[in-house]
Amino acid sequence: MTFVYKYLDADRSSFLVDGLIRFTPPGALNDPYECLPSFPENLEHEALVRAKSELFARHAPAPGDSRIERRLKDKTACKEWAQTEKILRQNMPGIRERFMRTSELRMNSRIGILSLSSRWDSALMWSHYARSYAGFCIGFNREHPYFRGDPNHINDRGQITQVMYSAHRTKIKVTRFTDEESYEVLLTKSLDWEYEKEERMVALLDKADKTIDAAPYPVALFQIPFDAMTEIIVGNRASLQLKTDVLAAGNKFGLQCFETQISRESFDVERRKLVLQ
Repeated sequence: MTFVYKYLDADRSSFLVDGLIRFTPPGALNDPYECLPSFPENLEHEALVRAKSELFARHAPAPGDSRIERRLKDKTACKEWAQTEKILRQNMPGIRERFMRTSELRMNSRIGILSLSSRWDSALMWSHYARSYAGFCIGFNREHPYFRGDPNHINDRGQITQVMYSAHRTKIKVTRFTDEESYEVLLTKSLDWEYEKEERMVALLDKADKTIDAAPYPVALFQIPFDAMTEIIVGNRASLQLKTDVLAAGNKFGLQCFETQISRESFDVERRKLVLQ
């Protein structure tokens, strides 16, 4: 059995009761480059070349056309392209910005991401995502059917996949992305985030089990089966109430519960069995 972990703030303890967890739109994640590809310098030129090719293909002569018919079609295509090119060039300024805004709006309204990690002992993640050790961390069985995707709704939720860390952003293309290329955009992050050892699930937001109106994005909650949980770790700065709630959930679902502790010799995050004093 292999584990993945979700770091949570103390105010997310409701998960221990209802099993609901947020799949977050890329625009609400803390990395401003999240799911944003780069744009090649020759994007405008490629767009013109593609538009011209498509226009002339529509006016391509048929096998049985005479020489006169072929010349007429070519002349018509050239005339139409001259008008089209003029309009396209007038609208070129800002094409990258418009494309980016359109892509962001479309993605943030449709896609949600569940961010998990293969490690429970990241000092930075305990600080950033668990309110400086005042929150908790849920361990899940990575091999549970939930994380392998839903075979009955294969297009609603993908399977858990490791994030790729790279010094280079995925480059946008003038042509439509393939499914593989689209997924690459969703799963590629800067090397600066490599310490998180992140693994992701992607889901369609309109398939959420519960949606709460909020700005700038609605909160889409999906239910994870309780039998996918493997252990619960609470931060050593957590309140007595949170520790009590964690122990209650551990007893209910038959899970081991731990508490982080300060190492005597290193900067490592360590843990011990959770026992209320």
